[in-house]
Formats: sequence, C-alpha cells, structure tokens
Amino acid sequence: MKRFKMYFDKDKEEKWLNKMSEKGYAMEDFFLGSYTFSQSEKNQYIYRIDLLNNWSGDKEDYASFMEETGAEFVCQWYRWVWFRKKSADGPFELYTDKESQTKQYIRIMRFFIIAFLLELVCGINILLNHQDAPVFTAIMSSLIFLIDAIFLSVIIKCMLKIRKLRF
Repeated sequence: MKRFKMYFDKDKEEKWLNKMSEKGYAMEDFFLGSYTFSQSEKNQYIYRIDLLNNWSGDKEDYASFMEETGAEFVCQWYRWVWFRKKSADGPFELYTDKESQTKQYIRIMRFFIIAFLLELVCGINILLNHQDAPVFTAIMSSLIFLIDAIFLSVIIKCMLKIRKLRF
C-alpha cells in the first residue's frame, strides 16, 4: 500500500508511522513523500527517524550500531533515516538524554536553515530576474516563499524544542 504525506516535523511523522503500525501496517520505503507499507501484525513496530550528521551520509556505521540494539534499518532518503524496533522488545528511543535530544534538534534546525536560505535566494532571484514574465514570476515566487514559510516554521519549532530541553 502507498500513502502520500508531506511532513516537515519528524515528531509528527513518527507519531503517524506508529499509528499506522497500530493499524497493522509496516513501513517499507520512502521517497519524496511517498510511503510504502506492507501488512503486518497490529502494533508490531515502533518507528524512529533521525537526521544523519554529515552531508554524504553515515548510514552504514549508524545502521550497524542500531542493529546491535535490536533496531532495524528501514530506509534512507538523503540524510534522513528511518528505524524500527519490534514493540514486543520494549520502548525504543534514539536519544534518551536531554543533551543528545538537543543536539538532534540543532542538527535538524541547521538543515532547515540551509534549505530556507537556498529557497530564499531562489525566490529573490526569480523576483529580480523574471520581470518579463509576471505570471511565471508570481506563481514561482509565491510557491518558493510558501516553502520558505514552512521551513521557517520548522526552524521555530526546533528552537522552541531546544529551549524547552535546555530549561
């Protein structure tokens, strides 16, 4: 079964994946908002999502480490990785202390700051360099600034989560 959803909040995405697991669906793959699920036992897995530390990805070492803890690597898209662990094996958290949770949200925030800045530059470029095509300029710049607004909301949410963890 395929489902299309766009998430920019990994915590909400994890909740949704875990609700799908409660209904008897196991995530198998992800690509650009398209999730692939297979039938499974109800509530068979607990899902967690992480953002890798570097741009080239460090999936192999990280996946090996996670598998030693009983977690299973599900898939990777760019720097994002999905893991699952059988619910019967008990709770599953990637980061259990406030310091590591804070570092995770800082990584996510930095990722979206870079994406925000790139989109902002593209939007300004379109506004400044495509005045001869006003409909194209309006549509494209609106779309880019909408994406930027979404990225900015993720940045703010991460800042709030970091603040909450630190105080």
